[in-house]
Amino acid sequence: MKTVTKKTLLECAEDLSKAAELIRIHGHAKHVLQNTNGAMCLRGALRMAIIREPFLLRESAGDEFLRQRRAEAFVSDVVDPAKCYKEWPEDNIIWWNNAIERTQDEVVLALEEAASAALTEAMR
Repeated sequence: MKTVTKKTLLECAEDLSKAAELIRIHGHAKHVLQNTNGAMCLRGALRMAIIREPFLLRESAGDEFLRQRRAEAFVSDVVDPAKCYKEWPEDNIIWWNNAIERTQDEVVLALEEAASAALTEAMR
């Protein structure tokens, strides 16, 4: 993975904040990146914040894929790890997002807390 610089952390905080705003405006979805009403899951909102398209981000996307994974790592740090699936740690946030009890407010709050953590890290 590329070196994490102040610039990349600030970019990460911005991506996370944008994703929170997208879910706040368009709604929260589960088990789908974006539904027909425009609501997005956490990962779909991050992809939309990064590349303005929730469906096309793959590992071959390079820097954008790294931006997504970096942002997801900050979210994973703020959600309750007991509510995450552990076999594939990089997908913990998917399992967390899709939990039956998960609400839009919880997802937005997690994204906002993750953005704050990234910003704090950038200011060190």
